[in-house]
Amino acid sequence: MRWFKTMTVKPLTLMTIGLFVLVALLHALRFIFGWEVIINGTNIPMWISVVIPGGLAILIWLECRRGKRLSFEDYVDAQRANLASNSRLPHLSVLGGLTNKLYEHAIKLVPNNSSPLFGQLLLLCHKSFLSALILIGQAQPDDADPISRRAIEAARLALAVKSNPENAVKWAAYEKRMEGWQARATSEHPPPVSPKLELPRSHPILAELQKQLGTLSDTSVHFAPEYFGSRSWIRSEGRIQRRYFTSDQRTIECHFMTLVGIHANVLRIFDECLDGALFSNQDWKDLWQQLEVQGRPLAEPLKSADLHTEARA
Repeated sequence: MRWFKTMTVKPLTLMTIGLFVLVALLHALRFIFGWEVIINGTNIPMWISVVIPGGLAILIWLECRRGKRLSFEDYVDAQRANLASNSRLPHLSVLGGLTNKLYEHAIKLVPNNSSPLFGQLLLLCHKSFLSALILIGQAQPDDADPISRRAIEAARLALAVKSNPENAVKWAAYEKRMEGWQARATSEHPPPVSPKLELPRSHPILAELQKQLGTLSDTSVHFAPEYFGSRSWIRSEGRIQRRYFTSDQRTIECHFMTLVGIHANVLRIFDECLDGALFSNQDWKDLWQQLEVQGRPLAEPLKSADLHTEARA
């Protein structure tokens, strides 16, 4: 059995390559037979028919390399190319940009008399959003999900501390965590520290975040059968191949929308923790309304899609 890490060439790309080959062939024939080409009364120089086939040949060669084994340089180049391409999607450029502005403005609105923990957790969530946004833009949405899960956990902790400040001590569990580190130093396997926090009951925003946290955990975070089975394995002719990038644009758009939705709820949680300091600010509220207006038409075509199922092509 041979194992390959690949990037696939999509049908539209193959059609483009075919068109390039045809154009290059026509220019080569023109150069060979000395055909004159006149456009709008202007005679096109012969040297153009030398440069164009050469340039197209290089582009075709570079594109065909994408279907072969991936080197480290290919991997980095693919990340950059995917991000440049997906940055043109309004899901990233518009919704991602507005969500980033909401975070930047929210950080400035943290009251001086609030717990420093809220500001720290807000900064962590902002960084998590940016990291996940870029990963999705690079066509690697499954790697963004664990980061989004951490942001949900940070928001949940903030709400727990707001509800009962003693939850911060429970979460830290300093003595138990120190015992765990000491046990690891002696090659023991300590039980995980999972303090049970007191959270508000009947909290719709928290309930939605908890649901998203569970979905992310099973599909993308923990090494579970759901995660393993949903990877893009390709078996053919004694080979097993793995696509390292998601090529389906709808999947990428769904993940963008899911990310924005998660962090919209995270920001609503922080607004509650900061006693409404965000929505009481008109500039922040205007940004929020822009996000809603811009997001609604982009979310509509994706409502029937499973936002956490990767349909890689």
